[in-house]
Amino acid sequence: MALQEYEKRRGFDMNILRPLPAALVPGSSWSLLEPMMGSDQSLDRIRHWISRCDKHHKNCRATETTTYFPTRIIDVSGLNMGRAVLRNRDEVNPSSKNGEPSIRRPAYWTLSHRWGDQSHILQLVRHKEQEFKCGIHLSELSKTFQDAMALVHRLGYRYIWIDSLCIFQDSPEDWRKESGSMMDIYRQSFCNISAISPSYKASRGLFCERKIPARLLYPFSIEFTRTYDYKPDRFNNQWNMWNAQLWDSEIEDTPLSSRGWVFQERFLAPRVVHFAQSQIYWDCTETIHCEADPDGRLEVLARELGISAYKRWRSGIAMNKGRKQAHTNMSIDH
Repeated sequence: MALQEYEKRRGFDMNILRPLPAALVPGSSWSLLEPMMGSDQSLDRIRHWISRCDKHHKNCRATETTTYFPTRIIDVSGLNMGRAVLRNRDEVNPSSKNGEPSIRRPAYWTLSHRWGDQSHILQLVRHKEQEFKCGIHLSELSKTFQDAMALVHRLGYRYIWIDSLCIFQDSPEDWRKESGSMMDIYRQSFCNISAISPSYKASRGLFCERKIPARLLYPFSIEFTRTYDYKPDRFNNQWNMWNAQLWDSEIEDTPLSSRGWVFQERFLAPRVVHFAQSQIYWDCTETIHCEADPDGRLEVLARELGISAYKRWRSGIAMNKGRKQAHTNMSIDH
């Protein structure tokens, strides 16, 4: 099939890595991914990204002197019993390191989500504070909140901060106080969960079935019958393809990204896990990966070959990385 015909039929832009032996960049088939994004396979991939980031990415690590912890936090350690608990900061003991006391409290996660119809979202109000401290039944929570808590719990962490559950929604005074701490809440978090998929339809949650239109089956390898303007000595039947619009369509041009504070939340968090409609993306101050290209092989290869196959993808990464690396010097007026 001719390249122009393929582009016309599918209606999107493609990046093309110059012809290479297939062994260098094997096409990642979507059929190798489990259909549900809450599968053990998906969580193992996130664990791998976390481990590599924690070990090798200096810019992503919290400093040993960091003492900040949110005023309130959700404790998911009792999730197996079907409940989560609201804790005050003074109820969370500092973590220990090598058996020695530490000034730092345990790592916590945050959630970026689209509120939508607020009547369908459980909210912390003054008269429910004690009820939340006794335990929030998972059945009372939206699918997105349930999945976010389950993600944190399954990955081996205990705490998550969610705005509607950790700020008194009926107290303008508390809102003013906590909104003034947003920069620290996200900047000092371990990781942010970006709930992109449920921003289209709240009932989908994070652990939903992948939506995979044909145009998103990338990266892959394909054979072409025409060389176009390429020199014969550079031609090889094996071409490796990448969707140039993937990051924009899956991350940037989404209902969640249109929310005013999401830009700030993504900017400030050292790490973000995006649950998009077709796959999960890892986004930290050092790199970006996705399930289709989990180890960044196409990115590395394109850079080594000095070609612009990742131009649009990389421009988004570079801009995001530049913003994030400046976040420690940033002041935001909420």
